Amino acid sequence: MVFSDGECPNCSASHLHLNTSDLLECPSCHLVCAGMDGLVATVMPFRGAGNFRFEDSRVAKFCGTAFAPSKTGGVVADDSKLFMSTDELRKYLATLSRPRTERTQGQDLARRFFKAFEKRISDYEGSDLQRIATSNTQRTQFYASSLLPRVAADLGMVHGKEEFKVDHVAARFGRNGYAIPSIYVESENSFSGATHEIRKLCSLNSPLRVLITFTQKPFTPEPAAGAYLQLREWQAIIREHHEGNEDFRGTVAVIVARVEKERRLTFTACAFHKTGDLAWPLSVLVERVLD
Repeated sequence: MVFSDGECPNCSASHLHLNTSDLLECPSCHLVCAGMDGLVATVMPFRGAGNFRFEDSRVAKFCGTAFAPSKTGGVVADDSKLFMSTDELRKYLATLSRPRTERTQGQDLARRFFKAFEKRISDYEGSDLQRIATSNTQRTQFYASSLLPRVAADLGMVHGKEEFKVDHVAARFGRNGYAIPSIYVESENSFSGATHEIRKLCSLNSPLRVLITFTQKPFTPEPAAGAYLQLREWQAIIREHHEGNEDFRGTVAVIVARVEKERRLTFTACAFHKTGDLAWPLSVLVERVLD
């Protein structure tokens, strides 16, 4: 029988996340589940479209949950047809049609950027990462001189600084020798003061725009708690740009560094569709202990 303690029962992604329909969806294979607070979760008869929401409300934890298909197309599970193996589940999922949504260049770049960012942070010694926690100046210099040039190189791009008054750019050269930006990056040490940077990124034209910032505010699951209020303000700005500019496009990503108890450095990340919905649900990207 197929059981789960929170991971995707199909592809083993570490977490399922709330989508904009308040169902749990895997950000990797887009399996959709309902009823996760019971003993049996319903595998819905459709795949998700990759539109996620902030999980700033209590989401039921589950442990040892089994899975079954929908009984009548809704959220009630057919307990008589429990999935007995992963192969059986995958055969069922193979019969489901996928939504007619294509991953954009910006969304693909966001996934690659997050992966390269995670890898490079993991490669550093804990003593090197001390610079992120030491001061604003040290953090900015670390990003500019070490981290972001390596991330750009991993993406097959060249790194530049202060291009058109933007802190960092990752670009490819066109056939005439001009650098064509694929990623703009703003680095802002003040989390609560980064609204200007979000507005700037929304005004730029590239497949991916990234804000990297720092906070001590907690990401706790209450609507009015800490960092979520700021993230929702930025989400509203992105939505307003989409509503007011029919040519607005691309993906906007946010990476937030935080030094927690016991000198644990955590990077939490999310990425927004052009509509403001989450293309990449808010989740921990990488954690390191500072020496």
